Amino acid sequence: MNEHLFRTERDKLVAHLARDLGWADAEDVVSEAFLRIDSDSSAGLLWKTALNLGKNFRAMGHRTDVQLDPQLGASDPIAGALLRADLVRAIRSLPRLEREAFVLIEMCGMSQEEAAAAMGESRKTTNLRAQAALTHLREELS
Repeated sequence: MNEHLFRTERDKLVAHLARDLGWADAEDVVSEAFLRIDSDSSAGLLWKTALNLGKNFRAMGHRTDVQLDPQLGASDPIAGALLRADLVRAIRSLPRLEREAFVLIEMCGMSQEEAAAAMGESRKTTNLRAQAALTHLREELS
């Protein structure tokens, strides 16, 4: 975990989310957000991840875990768990900016424009990064 990011952003994020979720749930959501990002992620990615998890928390009846594919591993839970672990490992192996673009668009459900704004770059650049991430993930997981 990025200790500097934790020290500078955690309390602000909890306070922000606590207005809608209550203090205990906001702390849980922020903790989940820190678990989902890598140690070299930006504050922008942390905030977007936490805010989206907060939205999901409210919309889905307090369920914030990522649902990759309900059929993934349905017939063999162990194989499904291994597939998910491989996917997480592959995502973490992506270059930082590709990973951020992929996570914001594919996992947090942001539009390309929203992801670009969060990353502080053009939509085209963010789209290229997300596409490169998908290509790397396909290669890694094939």
